[in-house]
Amino acid sequence: PDYLDLDSDNEGGNDTLEAGITLSNADTDNDGLDNSTDATNGYLDSGGTIDDPLANPVALPDLDTDAATGGDVDFRDAVSLADLSLKKVVSNASPAVGDEITFTITIVNNGSAPTTDIVMLDSIPAGLSYTHPNFNITEGSVSYNSGTRKLEWDLGGYILEVNHSVTLTYTVSVIVCGEFVNQAEIINSALSDPDSTPNNGK
Repeated sequence: PDYLDLDSDNEGGNDTLEAGITLSNADTDNDGLDNSTDATNGYLDSGGTIDDPLANPVALPDLDTDAATGGDVDFRDAVSLADLSLKKVVSNASPAVGDEITFTITIVNNGSAPTTDIVMLDSIPAGLSYTHPNFNITEGSVSYNSGTRKLEWDLGGYILEVNHSVTLTYTVSVIVCGEFVNQAEIINSALSDPDSTPNNGK
C-alpha cells in the first residue's frame, strides 16, 4: 500500500500482506495503490478510501490497537506482541484425603513488548475444597465464584514487562481421592499473542 515502499515498517514482510489486502493487479492512475482500495485518482490523494485506515469500507489490521493513539496500522507499524506463557505446578501430585495441596501459577511475558490487562481463569475441580480467600499474589487481585468453581486472577493495569513474571499460589483441601484435571488459561491481554487465543478454553 505505501507508494514505492513495500516494507514500510522494515519488518521484512510485504505491506500488502500485512494490510490484508487482495490486489486485483490494476492501478489505473499509477499511484502505487490498487484500484480496489484507491477510490480517488492521482497521487495527491494516494490513500483514497484508506485515508482513515480504521474505518470502513477498508478497515486495515491494527493488532496492537495503537493507530488511534499515535501509532499506526500494522503494515506501517512494527507490531508489538506479547507471548505469554502460563505454568501451573502442584506441591503434591499424590495427596491423600484430608491433605492440603498448593497450586502455583506463573505467567511469563516472553514477547517483544510489555503488556497489561492480563486476566487468568482457573477451574477448581470437584473433589478439591477451596475457601476464599486463601491465596498469595505478586500483583493484581483474585476473585472466586463458588457456583462455577472458577478462580479469576486479574492483573488490571499492572504492566508485565518483557522477560518478567508474576505468580499466584493458592491452597485447597483434598476431599475425594481420584484423578483431577485442573485447567487454567489466560482469558485476556492488552496485546495480541501470536501463538495463543485468549479465552478459548485451552
